[in-house]
This record gives sequence, C-alpha cells and structure tokens, in this order.
Amino acid sequence: MQNEKPLGGKTIVFGGDFRQTLPVVPHGTQAAICLAFDLGLDSDTFEIPSEMVCNGDLVKEIYGDKLLPSDFEQYTDKAILCPRNVDVDDINNRVLDILEGDSITYFSSDSIDDATPEDNESYPPVFLNSLNPSGMPLHKLKL
Repeated sequence: MQNEKPLGGKTIVFGGDFRQTLPVVPHGTQAAICLAFDLGLDSDTFEIPSEMVCNGDLVKEIYGDKLLPSDFEQYTDKAILCPRNVDVDDINNRVLDILEGDSITYFSSDSIDDATPEDNESYPPVFLNSLNPSGMPLHKLKL
C-alpha cells in the first residue's frame, strides 16, 4: 500500500489468538515457515497495535450498546466478518438483541413435495429443519 499505516491502512477484523499463528513466509515451504518461527521474526514483521485489539464484546465495540433503525446510515460502513457460518449466526443474533424495535420470526417449509410414506420416515421435519446449506436461510429466520 506504500504507506506507514498499520496493515497498509486497510480495515481488517481479526479473531482468535494470533500468538499461535505461524509467520507468513512468501513462497515458503512448510519447513521454511517452521524454521522462521523457531528462529524468531525478521524486521518485516509487525505487531498489531493494542488500540486495534478488542478483548471485550466485539459486537458492542463495533455497534455500541444499542442500535436504532433511524440511525442506519452511520452503520452502513461497518461490518464484522467471520470465517464460519456458526459464528455469523451468533453475531447476527447478538446484533438483533441490541437492535431497537420489534422482530419477526419466519420459519422454513418443512415438507417434501410429492413425498411417499418412506420419504417422510427418511427425512423427518426435525432433520430437515436442522440443515443449514450454504446460500440458504436458516429454518428459523429472525428479522
């Protein structure tokens, strides 16, 4: 990014314990990465500044104690990124908890078109409702 800002001035949200992450060695083999970890870090490494580390509640750090629907414009440039859907669902629920106003819960359809009696035994609604395929909403969708 050709500047001196931390992470090149890019907004990045990290999670986890980065003390347990091996250093990045460009085009390095597994042995080179492990060797770099044993020998210490070179001058190209940086430490994440303490003011950029959140040790508390990430949702409250980003959005505050409560969200008002009328203030939506101030939140359009904020986001929390997660690598796993289960984390996304958890954070979405926590954000909905601080959002002022009423929520509506929608449920998916829990039947099979053209089902035979065997299909109903093989695919009970409880099983169908537990599925969370990528790109599809949850069985219980709270908006």
